Amino acid sequence: MRFFDNLKVSSKLYLSFAVIIILMVIVSVIGISKVKFIDESLSVMNNVNSLKQRYGINFRGSVHDRAIAIRDVILTTEDGELKRFLNDIVRLEKFYEESEVPLNKFIKQDGSVTKEELQMIKDIESIKVATMSAYKKAIDLKLKGENEAAHELLMHKIAGDFTDWLAAINKFIDYQEQANSKLTNIVKSEANGFQEIMIILTLIAAIIAILIAFMIQHGIKKSIGGEPNEVNKIISKVAHGDLTIVAHTDYPNSILAQAIEMKNTLKQIVNSINKASEEVDDKTKKLVETFSLVSTSVEEQNKITSNSTKIVQLAKQKTENVASMAKDTELNSNKATNLCQNGKNSSTEVSAKMNEISANVTEQVNQIKLLSSHAKDISGAAELISEITDQTNLLALNAAIEAARAGEAGRGFAVVADEIRKLAEKTGTATNEITNTIKIIQEQTELAVSIIEQGVPNPKSRGWIQAFK
Repeated sequence: MRFFDNLKVSSKLYLSFAVIIILMVIVSVIGISKVKFIDESLSVMNNVNSLKQRYGINFRGSVHDRAIAIRDVILTTEDGELKRFLNDIVRLEKFYEESEVPLNKFIKQDGSVTKEELQMIKDIESIKVATMSAYKKAIDLKLKGENEAAHELLMHKIAGDFTDWLAAINKFIDYQEQANSKLTNIVKSEANGFQEIMIILTLIAAIIAILIAFMIQHGIKKSIGGEPNEVNKIISKVAHGDLTIVAHTDYPNSILAQAIEMKNTLKQIVNSINKASEEVDDKTKKLVETFSLVSTSVEEQNKITSNSTKIVQLAKQKTENVASMAKDTELNSNKATNLCQNGKNSSTEVSAKMNEISANVTEQVNQIKLLSSHAKDISGAAELISEITDQTNLLALNAAIEAARAGEAGRGFAVVADEIRKLAEKTGTATNEITNTIKIIQEQTELAVSIIEQGVPNPKSRGWIQAFK
C-alpha cells in the first residue's frame, strides 16, 4: 500500500491497466487452451470416432442385408429371384469393402487407435472371412441344386456366423459411441470448468479493478486533500484574495493542507502588514508632532537670535557712544592739561571744567555699566539659544530614530531631521561665537570702568583743587 501511494498518478494508472491486461491475457490464454482442447475433442469425435462409427454402421448394414439376401438365396425356388439376390450380395460386399478399405487405412495412419480397437478390427476380419467362406459354400450348394445341404449349412453355421459378425461390429460401434460419450463428458466438464474459471477470473479482475480504483482514488484524494472540485473552489477563492474561507482536510501532506497553510500564512502576513501600517501611521504622526516641535523651537531660536542680534547691535551702538565719550574725555583732559600748564586760568574756571570732566566721566561710567548689563543680557540669551540648540539636537535625534523605525516611509523625515540637526549645530557654533564675543566685551567694559574710575580724580575734592591752586 505504501509502495502504491509513493507512485505517481501516471504510474498508478499504468500499473492498474497492466494488471487488468495481464488478467485479460490469462483469461485469453486459458480460454484459448480450453477452446483448443474442446476443438480437438470435437475433432476426434467428428473426424475419428464418428468416422469409425460410420464405417462400423456401414459394416453392420452390409452384413445385416447380406444375411437376409443369403437367406433368400437359400430359400428361393425361382431363378429370377435367385439372380437378383445374388446381385444384392455382390453389391453389399462391394459396399462393405468401400468402408473396410478406408477404415483399415485410417487405422494404420491414426496413432490414437487403442489396442481394444485393433483387437475388435481383427475379430471382425476373422469372423468376416469365416462367414463369407461359409455363405459362399452355401451359395455353391444352392447353385448345384443341393438345397438341403445349403439349408442345413445356413441354419447351423451361417446364421451363427452372421450373428457373431454383427455382434463384433456392434461392439466396435458401441466402443466408438462410448469414446464419443467420454469425450462429450470431458468437453462438458472442460466447458463448465472454463465457465467457472471465467467467472472466477472475472470476479478477481473486478475485485482488483475496484481495489485499484479505490487505491488510485485514495491516493489522489490523499495527494489533493479532498474532492478535486472542492479543492479547486477553495484554492480559487484563496487565489482571488478570500482569506476568510474555512477549510479542513484529513490529509496533512496534501495540496489542500498546503493551500490552507498558505492561506493562514498570508492571513498572518496581511495582519502583520496592517499592524505595521498602523505602527507606521502612528510613528508618522509622532514624526509630524516632533517636527512641529522642532519647527516651533527653530522659530523660537530665530526669534531669540533676532533679539540677540538687536542686543548686539545696541551694545555696538553703546560701545561706539562710549568710544565717543572717551574721545571727548581725552579732549577735555588735554584741555585740562593745557589749562594746568598755562596756570593762568582761575581756579574757578578750572573747577568748572573739572566738574564738567567729572560729569562726563560719570556719564561714561554709567554708559559702560549699562553696556555691561546689556552684555550680560546677551550672555543670558546666548545661554538660552544654547539650551534650545541642545533641545533641537535631541529632537532631531529622536526624529531620526523614529524615521529609521518607520523604514521607507520615514526616509524623507530622516533627511529633514538630519538637516535640522546640521542647522542646530551651525546655530550652536554661532551661539558659542556670540558668547565668546560677549565675554570679551564684558571684560573690556569692566576694564574700561576700572581704568576710568582709577585714572580720573574727583574734581569735587577740595584738596585736589587747593593743590592745583
